[in-house]
Amino acid sequence: MLRLLPIVVAFTLSAGAVRAGPLITEVTFAGTAASSSDEWIEIHNPDADDIADLGAAFKLLQGTTERALPNIVLEAGATIVLERQASATVLEPPVATLMSFGSGLTNTGQVLRLCPVATVAEPLTCDVANPGGPWFAGSAATTGRKTMQRIDPASQLAAAWTSGANELGNPGVVVFGPVIPTEGEGEGEGEGEGEGEGE
Repeated sequence: MLRLLPIVVAFTLSAGAVRAGPLITEVTFAGTAASSSDEWIEIHNPDADDIADLGAAFKLLQGTTERALPNIVLEAGATIVLERQASATVLEPPVATLMSFGSGLTNTGQVLRLCPVATVAEPLTCDVANPGGPWFAGSAATTGRKTMQRIDPASQLAAAWTSGANELGNPGVVVFGPVIPTEGEGEGEGEGEGEGEGE
């Protein structure tokens, strides 16, 4: 079985303890200027223990549809990026993997939860990135797409999320704390332009 190794995680914790179990840590629901299908969801395992088989233990609830997750070992501290299409990020397997999002994530917002297989219908057992209605953060604006990035791993409320610095986000790099644009971002002609993925 495929094993994912831990990758870089930057912590700037000022709130409570990290929730147990895997977390949805970043979502690109509007794609990019290159393709509206460049959508991805980042899942991070903050626990000290590996998840022996992510797909056997958890499901993703997208709207009313249960999505099967890949059957991988998600090691302690590791992150996986679920891509709607291969061009969604510059990451390669095993850090990124293709997964069906059906017709895609809804730009105006929808339910997005990561749940134990046995309790998908019980929101209190799930990690909730969005309970329904508008997304907590991010943007689908044609000239200003932004990811929705988690800044507080201990909370599932709207305040736990912020808009990423640009449409590319930080796939594969979990950043709990304020989003700080990299040098040059937010200056000049517009956001998201220039080279690199930034924060």
